[in-house]
Amino acid sequence: MKNDRENRVDISIPSDTEFVRVVRLAVSGVASRLSFSYDDIEDIKLAVSEACNNAIQHASPNGDSRVLVQCLTAPDRLTIIVHDSGSGVPRAAWEKSLTPPDEWDERGLGLVVMQALMDEVHFESRPPQGHQVRLVKYVKR
Repeated sequence: MKNDRENRVDISIPSDTEFVRVVRLAVSGVASRLSFSYDDIEDIKLAVSEACNNAIQHASPNGDSRVLVQCLTAPDRLTIIVHDSGSGVPRAAWEKSLTPPDEWDERGLGLVVMQALMDEVHFESRPPQGHQVRLVKYVKR
């Protein structure tokens, strides 16, 4: 029997871009259980890929860390949390993602992409525990 509580799926991958496709597939499966359109699922997958790639790029310098991805489903939304144990993306990069497009260069566009594709994007650096990005997409009814 289905209820209104959140359900959670946890994924842990090595800090290696080869494993981002595993996260994309898992998130696609979780999102398809909700009433998202095909386009919404593609947007979610792209945003999660950007978040994972940022986590891997800024992960622990010794390369032995992992990226943790949590998918939380509720009847009206999907929340995805991407966490790494690295130093996080520098604050200046987050702030740059809020500047007008004519001031952007190709680095940091992933942040802009996440913000454009998701309904909510929250960034949190928690040294020395790492960095976290929370992505939220609401089901359109």
